[in-house]
Amino acid sequence: MRRWHTFIKGSEQELTWLNQQAARGWLLTGVRGSCYQFKATDQKYRIFSEYVTLAVAAEVPAASAPFEQLATAELANPAIKVIYTGSTQPALQQVQVRRHGDLMMELNIATAMRGHFLNMMNVVLFSGLLLIVAATFVSQDNLPEWFTDTYLTLWLMWGAYFLLKATKIHHVADDLRVKTQYYDDAWLPTQHVFFEHLPADLNLEDPQLKSMGRWQLVGHDQKGTYWYDLQTLSSLDEIKQTLQSVVGPDVKVNVLSFLGLGPIGYL
Repeated sequence: MRRWHTFIKGSEQELTWLNQQAARGWLLTGVRGSCYQFKATDQKYRIFSEYVTLAVAAEVPAASAPFEQLATAELANPAIKVIYTGSTQPALQQVQVRRHGDLMMELNIATAMRGHFLNMMNVVLFSGLLLIVAATFVSQDNLPEWFTDTYLTLWLMWGAYFLLKATKIHHVADDLRVKTQYYDDAWLPTQHVFFEHLPADLNLEDPQLKSMGRWQLVGHDQKGTYWYDLQTLSSLDEIKQTLQSVVGPDVKVNVLSFLGLGPIGYL
């Protein structure tokens, strides 16, 4: 059996799905891109995955009790292999394994996948546009209407397919950035945060504030009104709730989104 699904290789979401298939009697036998191959089995397997360098992958044995190597997936960016193993040992059926550093590796894979899908979308759109121009020139602007309509529909659908894939991975990457607190080289939307009756500058070294993103003081007046810009992936409600717990109930907090929405309190 073959199934197509877009996952971050080695992620918890992928492992959960693979173990669900194993519970239904379908054991992983191969991974190629978004295509997963399975075979029927009457044994109860628990699936695991591990990131290894290419040098280490060459030395990993196909079987090492109590684990059996089921499949591998080689990635170009970053240059690693994901090794999928399985075990029928009862003691391992409920084991949850998360290794330090996995989330950072998943983030690297996710950003590379997003770039790949966006590049594919650009290739489809530009090559399709060139074909339209060439066909129009060759036919001397006499293309059949049915051909034009069909071609444009398929062209836009193909481009939209890669855009949707990139959007899905983008959301995964955003979640991973929040979990890892790693925002280097990341574009973050800027939210404008206004405080009224704030007695002093915020302590931007506070762990709660630092975990939200990048802060910058824009200005303040003598009446305790402060304006900060916050580059963050948090939602407006999350920002307001977190800040209110930091500054207390006597300080009024308004958040103006980078899209130009009004402050939360006035909506």
